[in-house]
Amino acid sequence: MRVEPLGAELTVEPGETVIEAAWRLGYHWPTTCHGQGTCTVCRLEVVRGAEHLVPPDDAECGALEPLLSGGLPRGLQGVAGIEGAAAPADVVDAPDLTGVGNLRLACRVRVTGDVVVRRRGVHRVQTVTLSDDGLL
Repeated sequence: MRVEPLGAELTVEPGETVIEAAWRLGYHWPTTCHGQGTCTVCRLEVVRGAEHLVPPDDAECGALEPLLSGGLPRGLQGVAGIEGAAAPADVVDAPDLTGVGNLRLACRVRVTGDVVVRRRGVHRVQTVTLSDDGLL
């Protein structure tokens, strides 16, 4: 799968969620609940290949519903400085096959084929190697 605008190609293993694949491959994927499916911060926009995603379960649909209706997700209600969000309107080729628009949760969605998604804030994690004496 490809993640835009970064242009990163991620190999998602069978049974693995998108966020698990990103973490395994050394990418930071924005989240506040760390993959529990409650904050919706990890949401992604499907650009192409929605037919290659496992359909959302009830938990994912329930978490995304407030976003699709223009409200706040349950995990962010009452958090200062967070505004409501709606699905982006500039999707290229992603028919709504799921009832959740073009939004999916990276911590819940599993990939079965070629997919292009959009998610800002994804980036390679910088690693630092210490010398034997503990210095950089």
